[in-house]
Amino acid sequence: MSKKVILSVLACVITLAICCSEKSTTPSNSFNDDFSQKVHKFTNANGPIGFEVIKKGYGNQDIPELSEDAREIASLVNQFAFDLFTSVVDDNPDSNVFFSPLSISMALGMQLNGADGNTRTDMLSSMHLTGLEAEQINQGFRNLMGYINTHDPEIELSTVNSIWLNNGVVIKRDFVSRNQYFFDASVANVDFQSAGTVDLINQWISSYTGGKITDVLDMIPAEAFMYLVNAIYMDAPWTVPFDTLKTTQRVFSMSDGAQIPCHFMIDYRGISFVDADIFEAVELQYGNGDFSMVLILPREDLQINDVVGLVGSEWEFRSDSFQKTNLHIAVPKFRFTYDIDLEPVLTSLGMSVIFDPINANFTGITDDPGVYVSRALHKAYVGVSESGTEATAATVIETSFTGEPPEPDVNFNRPFLFLIKEAHSGLILFMGKVVNPVVDEM
Repeated sequence: MSKKVILSVLACVITLAICCSEKSTTPSNSFNDDFSQKVHKFTNANGPIGFEVIKKGYGNQDIPELSEDAREIASLVNQFAFDLFTSVVDDNPDSNVFFSPLSISMALGMQLNGADGNTRTDMLSSMHLTGLEAEQINQGFRNLMGYINTHDPEIELSTVNSIWLNNGVVIKRDFVSRNQYFFDASVANVDFQSAGTVDLINQWISSYTGGKITDVLDMIPAEAFMYLVNAIYMDAPWTVPFDTLKTTQRVFSMSDGAQIPCHFMIDYRGISFVDADIFEAVELQYGNGDFSMVLILPREDLQINDVVGLVGSEWEFRSDSFQKTNLHIAVPKFRFTYDIDLEPVLTSLGMSVIFDPINANFTGITDDPGVYVSRALHKAYVGVSESGTEATAATVIETSFTGEPPEPDVNFNRPFLFLIKEAHSGLILFMGKVVNPVVDEM
């Protein structure tokens, strides 16, 4: 007799089934890639913004093989994902939670290319990347991004990155080049003091998240000089859709015992199932089967928040333990948006130094002192229905100088002389003395 499983969702875990050959390829170390380039022009309600963002993409290339570096990065991102999940759930015991650990990891991966000293050490440790060389990490992310972006033609999936710099700010070329090559990042120089720039960055995010992620940024502080942004979007049909005619209203039991009516998708099908000590789970496949949603139902005597960390500790083992069986399943339809300030979460995971204006070390971005991460923001949306899943998220990392600018080595804050000369002959064209620079301000 088949077993009936009514699923209360612990997490919407989108997993990548890695079913490739054992051969691997490593992309060239050269930054001179020959990817196609597309120009994206942005406008707001007042008309064209007046600049272009160059976006490099994989175009119609063959699907890249998954490299060993990418496999390792995927495993380590998963470990970091459950750390994030445990921390976020602990802070939100009575509310829905949804985020993209991949989006957060990619944004931090770009920031990592500018970190040095103890800042880099702490970031590597928190992200479970200790022991890996910078090239391994970057190549792993690059291959992983190319692989999932082109893997299943039945699924609309994209991960994109961008760097936004304030006009006049000069940062190290190597930082930009690495993020352009390894993270396929677009780069834009804009006026952070312009009223339209917040809207412009939000428009970029919205355009790459199906219009579901809006208003991530509310303002740009005067000290901010750079934003690193990741956006991920997935629109995936079930391999076997649910029949809308079978969808019925049933009761969903909340953690506090309250019961609410909810529309449940009902089916009897052959499905991958695992029966563990602390939970039971099913796997619902998308498209051609390379992507799936895993739904995890804790045992009735366990609290859902207590199970999160336990699931993480068993994930690598249990994810290989699913067996095909025939089951009656009932899955609630759901849709919600979730946003989070990542600073408390990342701080709890050992990354507090990146938010410290005094001790943060981002000399890989600029040698100017006082550079730190002033905000790390994340917003995500998920919708699950009979036809499939739409899931999207964006991560924004704001990098700033300290509020007080560094004391200049030479400070013309008292009367001074000046002259204007020609370089080759030394001929002096103009000379002057300034005792009051505000007599006739421009």
